Amino acid sequence: MCIRDRYMGLLPVSFRKGKAKTQREPLGSLFGTIEVERLRANLRRLGSSPRALIFLVGVSGVSALLAALDTGRGANAKKEIIFRKEQLSKPLYELSQEESVHPPWTDGRINEWLFRRVRITGRPDHSQAMLVPRWVNGYFGYDYIVPLITRETEDGSKTWGLLLNKGWIPHEYEHPGSRYRIEDSSPQTFEGYVTRNEDLSRQSAFDGNSPTKGRNRWTHVDLHDMARFTGFQNQEAVAHGIIECADLQYPLNENDVKHYEFDVSMRQTYPYRKTSAGALQVPGAMPGDISSRVKGYLSLSIATGLLGLAAKIA
Repeated sequence: MCIRDRYMGLLPVSFRKGKAKTQREPLGSLFGTIEVERLRANLRRLGSSPRALIFLVGVSGVSALLAALDTGRGANAKKEIIFRKEQLSKPLYELSQEESVHPPWTDGRINEWLFRRVRITGRPDHSQAMLVPRWVNGYFGYDYIVPLITRETEDGSKTWGLLLNKGWIPHEYEHPGSRYRIEDSSPQTFEGYVTRNEDLSRQSAFDGNSPTKGRNRWTHVDLHDMARFTGFQNQEAVAHGIIECADLQYPLNENDVKHYEFDVSMRQTYPYRKTSAGALQVPGAMPGDISSRVKGYLSLSIATGLLGLAAKIA
């Protein structure tokens, strides 16, 4: 049986009447007609299934809702970045000895001081360092948070101070014995900005902090747990925030890809501090990421909506 006889029912009337020699359609057009008929048949089959239509409408609606939610997150992220730029642009504030024990961001004033640049002098206690996991550029490591002693009795039995995030260290340096240097515990001056490290505050459903002297394991930042762990006399003040060391000599550009002060050679010494761009990052809500997700959600919403409409009409 030839192709013409097999698909005679689909061919034009002029072809069936013997005018094939003068009005014969190309073979590609013939099979294109067949595919169109198959598509119509599939759409009719889809349109006759209420469950399929409900599924398509549901996917379209949920995708549109996710796009709207992400658009809102993007707007909030832009406001947050503007706020951080304004705060980081303010003059460097040097904490006095008294303010290093009772910082000015207590008494409900934390929002006035978030991302303000400050300078503080104290003695880092590396024996009680708190290592909070963080991935940087696909490499696993820890944020290195230490109690910074700013006042103590002569015998060292009572101490006061604040929390200091010195930066990020690769996982190879988790244990002090694996480091190539002895940590400096002498009084030093540090510069950074006030934060609550909310990007590290998400608690895992299957793990948690073990803030005990013997274990000292951390999965996320919990300021109250960390304040108690320090043993400081001013724990209530400690729980209000962290001073995070940062290299803020770079322009305040959130689109700069260099978020930490190391390069591929890793020649700089650890801990690696955030740059100005790193301080401006809002994890999971940067405008560029939000825009890409919104486009994806809207494309899916439109595609499933049109498919459902075509199935209903067919």
